[in-house]
Amino acid sequence: MVLEKLDLTLKGATITGMVAPNGSGKTTLLRILAGQYRQPAECLSIDGIKPQQQAKYLRKLFFAEDAHYLDPALNALDYLLYVKKMWRSGASIVQLAEQTGVAAFCKKPIRTLSLGMKQQLIIALCLASDAPYILLDEPMNGLDPTNTQTVSLLLRKMRREGKAILMSSHLLTNIDALADEVIFLKDGKIAQHLTGDRIDSAATYRALYLTDSQENLLC
Repeated sequence: MVLEKLDLTLKGATITGMVAPNGSGKTTLLRILAGQYRQPAECLSIDGIKPQQQAKYLRKLFFAEDAHYLDPALNALDYLLYVKKMWRSGASIVQLAEQTGVAAFCKKPIRTLSLGMKQQLIIALCLASDAPYILLDEPMNGLDPTNTQTVSLLLRKMRREGKAILMSSHLLTNIDALADEVIFLKDGKIAQHLTGDRIDSAATYRALYLTDSQENLLC
């Protein structure tokens, strides 16, 4: 999906949800913001730092793309220590492993972990980085209700600490419960940008993406 003319500012102490059907450019946008493209967006910067200043730029953010990118031969503790070192973080690995539930499996190889455990590890890595900007691609994927609640609490904790969080999700009720703002992508652009205390992502999703026949199936 080609994205064009996107105007997005991520603010500290704010959770921004991102909603769209598969293939609409959510992951592409996250990768652009994470500086993964050789030709970055023209006006892209973090606190005045451009992607060309790679080391400084990347230390400002943490992008948790997909649990499938985790090396199956390593374990959770390996990753936590690596992220703490590379992001020059002062986070307590022991404390955040307990908070996220990762302590229970921190020395088991990644290949033995369930998808839900890997998702827990990704949230723990965000905390380990202590980066001011957090980018998450479907962080609730594979989580049971208990761990969904735990991750939601941790995201709120990061917001209280002043983090700016951008997360994509198909779980609209979860997005509404967590997000201060929600953006909807369509045709490569931001089609809607909702803010306020009473965000209704489901209604906006139906209006933007569902045909009349699909609406009738839901009735």
